[in-house]
Amino acid sequence: MFRRLSSFRLRFRSVPDSFSRIFRRAPGAAETWAAALAAAHVFLAWFAPAWLGPFALTCILAAAAFPRLRDLLPSGAVPVAAMLLAFFALKDFATPGPVAAALSALDPGSPAVFARQPDWPRGLVSLGNFAAILLAVPVLRVVLARPRIARAASLGLVLALATIAIAILTHPASAANYGKTFQLGAVANRNPAAGAFALGTILALGLALDALRAARRSAIPAFALTALLACATIGPGSRGGILALAAGAGWLLYQENRKRSGRLVILACGLGVSLLLLAPGPLSRLVVEGETYRVELAAASLRALAHAPWGGLGLDGFQAGFPLLGGLIPAEGMKVVHPDVGWVLALAEWGVLGFFAVVIAGIALLRPAASPAPDSPALVAQAGLVAWAAAAMGDISFHRPELLVTGLLFLALRFPAAPPSAPSSRGRPAAFAALALAALLAVATGSNAIRSARDRAGPESAARHMPLDPATRHRLGNQAMMRGDIVGATAHYAVVAALEPANTKAIQPYARAIAAVRPDLALALWKRLLAGGAQRAHALLGEELVRPGTGDASYWMSVLDQRPELWAQIADTELPRAQSAYEKWRRAPLAALLATRPEAALGAVARWGSVAELDAWLAATRPAPDPAIAITGARLLGERGRDDLAWRWLVHHFPKPATVVSPPDAGLGALVRANPDDLLAAAKLLDQTTEPELRLALLARIAARPGAPALFHVRLAHELNAAGRRQEALEAMLRAAALAGR
Repeated sequence: MFRRLSSFRLRFRSVPDSFSRIFRRAPGAAETWAAALAAAHVFLAWFAPAWLGPFALTCILAAAAFPRLRDLLPSGAVPVAAMLLAFFALKDFATPGPVAAALSALDPGSPAVFARQPDWPRGLVSLGNFAAILLAVPVLRVVLARPRIARAASLGLVLALATIAIAILTHPASAANYGKTFQLGAVANRNPAAGAFALGTILALGLALDALRAARRSAIPAFALTALLACATIGPGSRGGILALAAGAGWLLYQENRKRSGRLVILACGLGVSLLLLAPGPLSRLVVEGETYRVELAAASLRALAHAPWGGLGLDGFQAGFPLLGGLIPAEGMKVVHPDVGWVLALAEWGVLGFFAVVIAGIALLRPAASPAPDSPALVAQAGLVAWAAAAMGDISFHRPELLVTGLLFLALRFPAAPPSAPSSRGRPAAFAALALAALLAVATGSNAIRSARDRAGPESAARHMPLDPATRHRLGNQAMMRGDIVGATAHYAVVAALEPANTKAIQPYARAIAAVRPDLALALWKRLLAGGAQRAHALLGEELVRPGTGDASYWMSVLDQRPELWAQIADTELPRAQSAYEKWRRAPLAALLATRPEAALGAVARWGSVAELDAWLAATRPAPDPAIAITGARLLGERGRDDLAWRWLVHHFPKPATVVSPPDAGLGALVRANPDDLLAAAKLLDQTTEPELRLALLARIAARPGAPALFHVRLAHELNAAGRRQEALEAMLRAAALAGR
């Protein structure tokens, strides 16, 4: 073994290092440009992502102008790209979709929209960026076909990511709380940052293994870069980043050692030990935490897709289509701009036909030229694509520019271009240039229209271009209110409420202003406001019911025709017909009774109900015994002067304990007097005492002792109630609840 290590050390010193020559000698122009462009793409993605598409298109035009590239451009790339782009353009801009139908239902006065993507500037920008990606991959395949250029580009990308990682890890604010509060350029989220670092780690690991395989000295700095990027990936605790790193690194190491069973066993054991070290706390956080909400987003996205399964919602149509068609109201103030799963986002926007069209076009454009050699960059790129696909299962989606840059490089390296058999005509680069110019024009036109839509001077024209833009609708609604056009304002506000269902701070003032003039027009806004979760609906309804001039209970019952569990809260008011709301709530379905908040139910019963009706609600819903809820409910009923209901409510949580009949023991009383702390003997004596006065006195002495269990306080409360001392019984029961809640 020592002999092998010494021979490896000699080889390590003697083999020339091709990577170090880049820094020792003047590098070639192609290698320098490849490394510089890769690094520039990374920095643009982090600091100026809006320039990413134009920059990529400019590179395509420059590459198409080089004479040596005219004969190397793939022959099928132009027709495949043109057909795919034409398909998406026709699908999104010439076919009606469900979003346009929903818009017509919300605002009948809006101009008719005959497109799948009503906000055509956003769709145009997305189409241009999609064209840039589609055209960039074949060009990158040609440029990166030589291994030296491919390694230089990989090195430039890794060095750029390492520079960003150092800037984040050494920044005081981000280093102290990396993953939660950091800001660098346009990236302020731990998920895309960790995903980009994970892909960079795969590239760095591939360079390190390649250098180690050839015994080059550059293996040491390459492994150092790998460790740095791995730390930047794991640091924020992003589940998607860690999953991507594990999937890509595991696949790469498997490809390196698949013919060596011993190394595979060692690799599997190392992975198992790592998982054991993570368990149980961090592992459960990485695997379980937050998954429920992600499943809800995916389910709502698929519900929105069900309205247009073949064509989807259109390019960049998810943000508008999700609230209109998904049926999920997010948390207060939250906007769902993507479903946290890249594959679901692509399927929702492209549709089934679009998804398969992209897959088929990708197969046509990215067919491998030949099986890769063992030391080919294609193997590293394959591992990176595995990591990218795994990362897209979480909030590291394809819409992230910082990941898209790295992913395009992996695509180009995974499928290297084959040399052409014969020179091609000059029309191929000209067609490439024409498509690139058209994409650049689409991005510029759409971006200019979006900027114009933000101009406050002309919201009417902006609404024609972007009828689903909430900011424009806000301004149009406010202007209509100032003119006294309540109907027009209601239509604009209805669109805002449908697009931003969690924007309570904006929708609530709109609903109040319209309800003061036309309560019937405000019904739709109130329904959207109160359609969210029970806690938020309870709080919002409580605010409105205590405001002066709220009308009567019948109005709010018509608002909440689909939420009968909130009728109890309406009944707990002094509004006209509140008792009618209470009677309808009592006859509501069992599901509504189960969903009613205990405070609302108790308040309604305290105003209009009886002990028998409270018992009926308790028997139907069977609320779980909870000391905190028991105390809150009892105090609420006591404040309403309903001690009879308060007692029944507390008895539900703390029923009378069963007594155990035991044979009489004459010496038990003396034993308890001699040992007052012997609670077991006191309990036996209590079961043997038949006279109510003696049992009550004994219970009072036991409960008065410090540390007496809650059970004795419960028994004392029941004895006091049997003796007709209801108020003292309630106090004893509340003490028992307080002790049980500790």
